[in-house]
Parts: sequence; structure tokens; C-alpha cells
Amino acid sequence: MGTIIKAKMAANTQDLTWKNVDLDNTAQVQELEDRLFQEAKEGLHRELRRMQDLGIIDEHGNRLSKELPADMQEGSDRDFGG
Repeated sequence: MGTIIKAKMAANTQDLTWKNVDLDNTAQVQELEDRLFQEAKEGLHRELRRMQDLGIIDEHGNRLSKELPADMQEGSDRDFGG
């Protein structure tokens, strides 16, 4: 019985990825999806804070400046490499 507990503990401490998740184990798939969604949500919030700190957007996500960068304005000398 000790071996079974160790095996379960080892499985729980393993960092699940799409490469090693048992797709037939709905609990593992759900755990992986939950973690990935949480990481994505945290990344989105980091980027929103960064854009607010840079003065690009306000606290509601509205763009503060509608002005285009110099290289995108009409008549600018630009090369898109295409």
C-alpha cells in the first residue's frame, strides 16, 4: 500500500503539460487547463498594468492616444521589407 501512495504523490507533484498529461484522466486534464488559464489570466493582467504604466491605456482599457507612430503616418518614408 505504501507504494501506491508514493506513486500517487509522485503523480501529484509532477508538473503537468500537454506532453505528459493522461488525456483519459479528466481530473489531470482539468488540472492542467485550470493552471494554464490561471497563468494566461495573470499574464494578461501583467500586460494590462504595463500598458497602463506606459500611458497607452486607461483603467478601463481605452486607448489614450489615437495618434499613429511617426513611421505609420501618411507620407512617412518607410519600408516594410515586403
